[in-house]
Amino acid sequence: MLLLQPDGTLQPSGRLCYSLTYFGTANGMCARAHRVRCTLDGKDSPEMAQVCDVCGKRVSTGSNVSNSYRHTKRTFKPNLQRVRAYVNGVPRRIRVCTSCLKAGKVKKVVSS
Repeated sequence: MLLLQPDGTLQPSGRLCYSLTYFGTANGMCARAHRVRCTLDGKDSPEMAQVCDVCGKRVSTGSNVSNSYRHTKRTFKPNLQRVRAYVNGVPRRIRVCTSCLKAGKVKKVVSS
């Protein structure tokens, strides 16, 4: 997650993420979660995660409700856009949701 600084730059917040390790046991496959520190370059985070780099908005789950009131599982994905923005004063390509773009939380790079 990136934090908007008073000077208009974005700084990584160093939030904690979870990484899953799968291993086999006598009963089948098991998973163990490990806490890792997320970095902006994505070395410790899952690749291509549907997460906004500014606000942390991510995929949420819910239900489709039919006319007969049957519920089926579904996912709600954030509207993420890849933009070039200044991070620590350096232009980088980051994934930002449209609500952060609309609110002006990102200083985009202007190509000339």
